[in-house]
Amino acid sequence: WELQEEIAEFIKHKLKKSIIEDVKDYKNLNCMSSEGDLRSSVTYHIRNFLYKMGRDDLRLHTGLWTYPSKKAVKRLKEIGRKGGSKIEIDVAISKLSFENAPSRVIGIELKEREKDPSDDYVTSDVKKLSILREDRMIKYGFVIYLYKDGPEADEKRKVMVKKIPKKHKKRIFVMPINTTEQIRN
Repeated sequence: WELQEEIAEFIKHKLKKSIIEDVKDYKNLNCMSSEGDLRSSVTYHIRNFLYKMGRDDLRLHTGLWTYPSKKAVKRLKEIGRKGGSKIEIDVAISKLSFENAPSRVIGIELKEREKDPSDDYVTSDVKKLSILREDRMIKYGFVIYLYKDGPEADEKRKVMVKKIPKKHKKRIFVMPINTTEQIRN
C-alpha cells in the first residue's frame, strides 16, 4: 500500500468511529456543536495517527489555501465558490519534500449543522473536491458532515454519493454523521 492509501483507509474506517465516540462523549455536555469542534476532533485523531506512523515528512494543515489552475478556478466559480485564484481546504495532509512543492495528499471538507439543511449545502463541497481532484490538487477527498436530526446517516450518504462524478468514486468520499442517531445507539 502506498502512504496515501493507508491514510485514506484510516480516515474512511477509523476516523469516523473516533468522531462518533467523541460525539457520544460530548452528549452530556452538548459540546460538539460547531464546525470548529468537528475540526478539533478530526485534527486530533489524524495527528495521533500520523505520529504513530513515525513519519516526520507529513504535515497536517488546517485552512490550507491552494492555487488551482485557471480552468479549475472558473469551474469553482460556476458552483458559487469565492476566493479568486485561491481555494481553501478545511483540513489537508501533505508530504513535504525539499526538491518539490508540498504534494496535496488528502483534502477534507468539514460541515456541521444544527439541523439537516438542503442537500445543496453539502453538494458544493463534493463538487469542489471533485474539481480539485481533476486539477490534481488532491489525491483523495473527504466530506465529513456532522448534523443533528434529519435522515439517518446511511440515507444521507446515498443522496450525497450521487453527486460524486463516476470517475472519482474511488477517490472522493462522503461521511455523514447524524449525531442524534449516534447518541441513541
